[in-house]
Amino acid sequence: MVNLYSSMDAGEQKVFREWTLGLLHDGIVTINFKKQDGTERVMKATLKPGLVPVVESSKRKPNVECQVVWDTEIGEWRSFKWMNLTGLHFVIGE
Repeated sequence: MVNLYSSMDAGEQKVFREWTLGLLHDGIVTINFKKQDGTERVMKATLKPGLVPVVESSKRKPNVECQVVWDTEIGEWRSFKWMNLTGLHFVIGE
């Protein structure tokens, strides 16, 4: 599967990340990505307030190459690398 993210320039990648984060803050997004071991993973994820647990702010420096999300199916925090993203699926208006 083609990863269009890797073909974008830095400005386009930033816009894409912001757009995706907006979707995640509005609801549940199905994210397809390739894991470190090469297997494909499908995850229903969100960052929507009220669906994720409240956490204290982290002292970790943000990593723009990775994104932490709440996996709604297993009820745990998970992350994916933007460069490994292979698909996004979402529904508008739910």
